[in-house]
Amino acid sequence: MPKWSCNVAYILRIPTVFACFAAAVVLSISGCANGPRSKADELEATLRSYEGAIRWGNFTDASAFLDPKSATIHPVTKFNLDRFAQLTVVGYRTQTAPIVDETGTARQQVTIELVNKHTQTPRTILDSQTWRFEPETKQWLLTSGLPDLENTIEAQ
Repeated sequence: MPKWSCNVAYILRIPTVFACFAAAVVLSISGCANGPRSKADELEATLRSYEGAIRWGNFTDASAFLDPKSATIHPVTKFNLDRFAQLTVVGYRTQTAPIVDETGTARQQVTIELVNKHTQTPRTILDSQTWRFEPETKQWLLTSGLPDLENTIEAQ
């Protein structure tokens, strides 16, 4: 057997050992990131998810964010969902960053750009969102209802 064969076997083991070590480090770091999230992190994740539902025009999914206690004030009806179905969302922009007051209520304003699918008429609405944190379920719930389609912003 040639003398270099031992050295090759040793050299071939180094990347394997290094790969195992690197995998262990990555797994241990990712395990640290899965701890409990703060209310601020939960709010940010909720707002991103809600924004995604609105951007994709999926108002049925967006209605899942509604606070059940506010359902009598801002009910989601088939008529409302049919109106939303006639629109294409072409833009969603946060106007004010979410502000959490001393009562734990978060508020933010967004503009939503819409186009009517039938007439191709564009319009922009202002959506003033109010969110409440539910400590039992540890989630933020939308208390202001789905966007008000009548709250149109005049073109500037």
